[in-house]
Amino acid sequence: MSLTCALRYWLFILHLLTPIVIFQEWTGEFWETATLSSLGLVYQLGHGGGRCLFPDSKIREMVVLDYPYVHCVKYQFCHCKKSDTTPPLQQLLRNRWYPATTVDPATCATFATLETFWLENVVGNMNVSDFVTTMERRTNATGSTGLNRHRFKEFMRMSRQWAYLHRMKRVGRGHDKAGLAATGLGQGAVICWACPYDGRNLPAGWRDVEAKYRFLYMLIVALDANFKLKNRIRTNAMYDPPLGAGCKYFVEPKEYKKHLKNYVPEKDIGFFRL
Repeated sequence: MSLTCALRYWLFILHLLTPIVIFQEWTGEFWETATLSSLGLVYQLGHGGGRCLFPDSKIREMVVLDYPYVHCVKYQFCHCKKSDTTPPLQQLLRNRWYPATTVDPATCATFATLETFWLENVVGNMNVSDFVTTMERRTNATGSTGLNRHRFKEFMRMSRQWAYLHRMKRVGRGHDKAGLAATGLGQGAVICWACPYDGRNLPAGWRDVEAKYRFLYMLIVALDANFKLKNRIRTNAMYDPPLGAGCKYFVEPKEYKKHLKNYVPEKDIGFFRL
């Protein structure tokens, strides 16, 4: 086997296993950053990069955020029997690429990247802008390529949906045949095992205890002085709609606003200093 054939075979195996990879290519004078996509290779969905007998005739491009780099990948959808009845979005998800939109997506993030951001956000308090900017600068800090267009909004949407889907999965809504739309009010909230609940963690006869011991079985609900709640105040929810409104800890906004209309004329209770 010649050196050229061996190199092409190695690139094919590399593309099959890791289509989003960056390496250095020797131009004859210096090393230059290159990708498998820049060499003309096309990733085939539905087969893990392998050959498809009836691929889609159109070759598309997708910007894939795969931590710590941003990649531009050429790919094709699968139209053979293996994925003929599978929608394009489902083919992307089966490939562990989460699309930024459901209509002709041009940006995706790998599942591993979304999981990494979730940990960075929870443990290190990193925000979306810093996370995406770090990936873009790691890819090309000069800003001389089209990949450096800031994809803050796309990743914000993907990470928010990712976190919401994981929360719904955690409370047992992931396998409901009716889907997430059938989630009722409060069904997405995680039960607090420390809170007193009759039939679960309260002893028999707790209602008959002496008055001085009743506080042991009282449910105390309080809201601390978390001033970050002001972030929920927005001028128009159309630009920032809630996911699963009312299914967790806050009430459903539409019915709550109808309820407030009955109490608009009332004056607020004033606080007086002595």
